[in-house]
Amino acid sequence: MASVGDYQDLLIAFDGERVVGSLVTSCPQSNPERTDVIWQGLLGEDAGSLGSVGVAVSERGRGIGIALVAYASEILKQRGVRNCYIDWLVLTDFYGKLGYENWRTYQPSWREL
Repeated sequence: MASVGDYQDLLIAFDGERVVGSLVTSCPQSNPERTDVIWQGLLGEDAGSLGSVGVAVSERGRGIGIALVAYASEILKQRGVRNCYIDWLVLTDFYGKLGYENWRTYQPSWREL
C-alpha cells in the first residue's frame, strides 16, 4: 500500500501520544498494483475492502477497533464502495456488530509431499 502511495487507505487511531490502532482499506480509487485489491473482478468495480485491523494489546476493549471499522465503512461508502469484503477473518461477531455477514468461508487443506 505505501509502496504505491495509497496513504489515503490507511486509518490510524492516535491517543495524542502514540498510535493505538490501525486499519487498511481499499476502494475503486486504490492503486490496482496493490496485491490486496483482488476481489473487484468478482464483486464488481464498486467493491472495496477492510483489513489488517489492529489495536494495541493495552488498549483493547475500549472500542477502538470497532470505531476504526465503523469509520472506515463510512469512508468507503463515500468513495463509492457498494460491496465491502474483509478477507480471512475469524472475528465474525465483531464485524457483525456493524452489519457485516459471512459471504464465503475457507477450509484449510494440506498434502504431504
